[in-house]
Amino acid sequence: MKLTIISDIHFGKSRDDKTLFYAGLPEKPINQNPLSSILSLISEEEKIESEVLICLGDLCNRAYNDGIIIAWDSIEKIHKELGTSLRIGIPGNHDIDSRKIHGIDPFNFIKNFSNDFPTNDQTLNSLFWDEGFCLLESDSYEILMINSVKDHVDEESAKYSILETETLENIDSYLKKKSKDRIKICVLHHHPIKHSNIENWKDSDSMERGDQLISILNGYNFDVMIHGHKHQPRVVDINGLTILASGSFSSIENIEFTTFKTMFHLIDIEKKGKGRISSWEFNINNGWKQNLNNTFPPEIGFGEASNPNELAEKINELFKKNNERPLLYADVLAQIPNLDYMIPERLIRLGSILNSKYNLFPQPEFPLTPQLITLKR
Repeated sequence: MKLTIISDIHFGKSRDDKTLFYAGLPEKPINQNPLSSILSLISEEEKIESEVLICLGDLCNRAYNDGIIIAWDSIEKIHKELGTSLRIGIPGNHDIDSRKIHGIDPFNFIKNFSNDFPTNDQTLNSLFWDEGFCLLESDSYEILMINSVKDHVDEESAKYSILETETLENIDSYLKKKSKDRIKICVLHHHPIKHSNIENWKDSDSMERGDQLISILNGYNFDVMIHGHKHQPRVVDINGLTILASGSFSSIENIEFTTFKTMFHLIDIEKKGKGRISSWEFNINNGWKQNLNNTFPPEIGFGEASNPNELAEKINELFKKNNERPLLYADVLAQIPNLDYMIPERLIRLGSILNSKYNLFPQPEFPLTPQLITLKR
């Protein structure tokens, strides 16, 4: 199953809104427009194919209603270019008029601007807005959509994301009745675990009771949880549940002067619980490209929990069998395919063990995909 993930578009009135996608931005040069560039990339790159397109909120910047319309229209264009069978979205905190600029109901516009948001199923949409979640089902997968901005009724409440105990109980009860043995994905805007960033080290808006939600998802054997909001991407594993912080599609807030770039992802869940994440970064000189960024690599595995010490020993044995000549990493993967599904954190640990215990060095170093493993003389 393949998913395309786009989050935090933050379509703005101008570039002063700290976004690379804003009103009046011309379609050409293609490489300077995130939408033009991604449409061009999809049409030219055979690798980018997908069944589901998911947008994880913050379509606009600061309740800019025209921005919501343009951003969702852009998602529709990407949906058509990809040929995905399903397109869904969820709201972010910037999509809610919590400051009541446009009227007394903060949710009026986001709930009514399109019949196809968050899904094209009106029954699911009603559940999403009224209950704070809904479950989108097919024969092969289920997607739990959570409304993490349900309680953003005013400016003060919009500073936080709270998952009410009653909502958690309802999610648990609903999954108990509906959840089956298939690929399981949870999507939401806010981050369920602490995620400090470079400029604002204090993380004050992670989801309250997010840990309880993760426990429920693990109880029903969910494979992946994907969220937006934090513009710096990250992949972690919590008791077997892979959590992807998707970063930002076009907002540069909190990633300026860092090694992070705006990005989008293609997730390929190859088998239950395991898969690969391919990521593209945007640069106004080159458009969307896969770059060798060791802060967030262009190719990431997930779902493998093998002991790094045992894997290091196996790699060392392969090295000895090769008469201590440089090992092609492709040959290592052929013998130890589980390596392809390890998150960056585990790969870095594996690299450290190879370095310190066996004097072996991947080139380039993990978490990037090496070409060779060599002995340091």
